[in-house]
Amino acid sequence: MPCWSLKLALFPPRPRWWRLIGRQQALLYPLALFICALAAPASAAAPLWPLDQWPAPSASRPAPPPSLAQPRPASDSSAATDPAIRLKNEVQRLAAELMASIDEASSERGLLDQGLAVATFVELKKLDRSSSFGRLIAEQLLTEFQRRGLRVVEARTSSTILVAPRHGEHFLSREPELLQPGVTAGAVLAGTYTPTPQGVFVNGRIIAASDGTVLASAVLTLPRDALIDFLLADRSSAGRSNRQPIYVKELP
Repeated sequence: MPCWSLKLALFPPRPRWWRLIGRQQALLYPLALFICALAAPASAAAPLWPLDQWPAPSASRPAPPPSLAQPRPASDSSAATDPAIRLKNEVQRLAAELMASIDEASSERGLLDQGLAVATFVELKKLDRSSSFGRLIAEQLLTEFQRRGLRVVEARTSSTILVAPRHGEHFLSREPELLQPGVTAGAVLAGTYTPTPQGVFVNGRIIAASDGTVLASAVLTLPRDALIDFLLADRSSAGRSNRQPIYVKELP
């Protein structure tokens, strides 16, 4: 039998529709896999890219791992680069140095137990001039000393609670006619700051209210950054006509 007759006997010619499917096999095979993957259950379906990236069609999804579900605490590197956190940490260090120089059993500590009033930090070059920087340093130190167990006296309290429409209820004030005439305290926390192109030198001291004796002192150096520049930008001097004395009285 000739070779071509043997070939026809073993491999008969295929119909026209079969040859058409053979030409489109490259397109039909991925389509068939896609349809089978959709029809199969999620538990029985084998991973098939890109279908393995799709979420499983279940009513409840498993909870993400703790590293994704909860935010991580701020690291030391982030705290070092955040200007606000860095300033807060430096003020805490200043408060710790002031407290470290006062003995628990000393007479100086007895004056602090009578009460500690906090004054705004002012510029060393001009003692009647301050800024948001000086006010913020004093405000944070007030909080730090109160948290350390000292009796801190607020000198900006008024005799009544002021209710302002569309503003709220106010108890703190700097209006001279609203302030109380005096506070009872054994010592006053005051300080100065000196801005330079590279940084700011901050000097804090605790002064006895009776005779002006410096009970404790500490120095802080802060590098200049955008936050400190912003706080120093609104400095202003207090006019003589706007000043209101608040007398500091000691406990009998």
